Amino acid sequence: MDHRHLLQTRDRRRSVSAAHAVAITTILLLGLTGAAPAHAAGTSKPTVSITSAPASPTTDTDARFGFTVAGAKTVRCDLDGKGFSRCASPASYSGLAAGDHEFTVSASSAKESSTAAAAWTIAAPAPPEPTDTGSTPGTGPATGQYARGIFTTSTADFTAVAGLGFRFGMASAYRENFDRANASGLKLLAWLGGYSQTTCSFTWTDDQIRARVADVKDHPALFAYFIDDEPHAGPECPNTPAQVRERNALVKSLDASKPTVITENRTDAYDDLADAADVMGLVVYPCNVNLGGCDWNKIPERTQLAEQAGVQHYWGVTQTAGDEYYQQPTPDELQHILDQWHATRAEGQFAYTWDCCGTPLQGLQSAPSLWPVWQAENAR
Repeated sequence: MDHRHLLQTRDRRRSVSAAHAVAITTILLLGLTGAAPAHAAGTSKPTVSITSAPASPTTDTDARFGFTVAGAKTVRCDLDGKGFSRCASPASYSGLAAGDHEFTVSASSAKESSTAAAAWTIAAPAPPEPTDTGSTPGTGPATGQYARGIFTTSTADFTAVAGLGFRFGMASAYRENFDRANASGLKLLAWLGGYSQTTCSFTWTDDQIRARVADVKDHPALFAYFIDDEPHAGPECPNTPAQVRERNALVKSLDASKPTVITENRTDAYDDLADAADVMGLVVYPCNVNLGGCDWNKIPERTQLAEQAGVQHYWGVTQTAGDEYYQQPTPDELQHILDQWHATRAEGQFAYTWDCCGTPLQGLQSAPSLWPVWQAENAR
């Protein structure tokens, strides 16, 4: 095989140390060579050899293994020690994470067995340089400057948030929340109850909206009104976009001086919601636990789709947190995320998140290693 060193030995496996993974330049194919001696009259030990395997290192997240077996009654395969199961050549795997991997095939007769193994490394692709679209960051409607905010709860430490240079957080539209934020030098998005995909309705009535807007509309800490988070239409609630537009119109009739905001994570909702509020926050999180890293194509691709759908004003909902699915970015990854948003027409950054929402959650509040990145960003 080209570029591979084949080693064959009886019942011998070799594991690859993670510390030396990047130095792996060959695939170890371990098996049985030569004719097996007779162990009993009419019996012999089965043989197994791997004949093809991925290159190492590689950036390909799919893997395919060819192997030959003789004298075996049962053939089983294992990937990364997760357990053997019946298999046949070729054995294929897809969507593997970056890092070290080992494939093992076992051939068994009634009394004996032999194994062969292949170890290889999937290298994480280097992040591309941000693609300059030829445009410059815009200015948020009614704000006149690049928006810099972060998701917060009403009980967040507003002084700490303001200390990192954020211009606004978010809290329920009650005056006491705005008084506390104002004392910390922070403005707020006024959260207006949100939309329920269970009841297909907003959780606050129109009368409640009138009362809440009246309570905060003249407050110096008011930055904008938050209509809803990810209000895409679903099979159970096909009228969601129309309802969002109606709610937006109500809020604008009560206070036209401040922008309205929604956020959305689904690209198929961009068309339906393109003009549903003054600003759409594009929820694009490139760093993923299953990837073991970040997909650096997501932000350029999603922003292009949003612009094609007619979204005129958008913010980047900047991944800052992690949970069981999304991987909290490292400082270098966060900087690259910010750079990517700056290479688009985004009119601001709306970081997710300080202390909101979900369990388990790794927010910026508990990630001090990311604070200097945001301090530098918010000082731009």
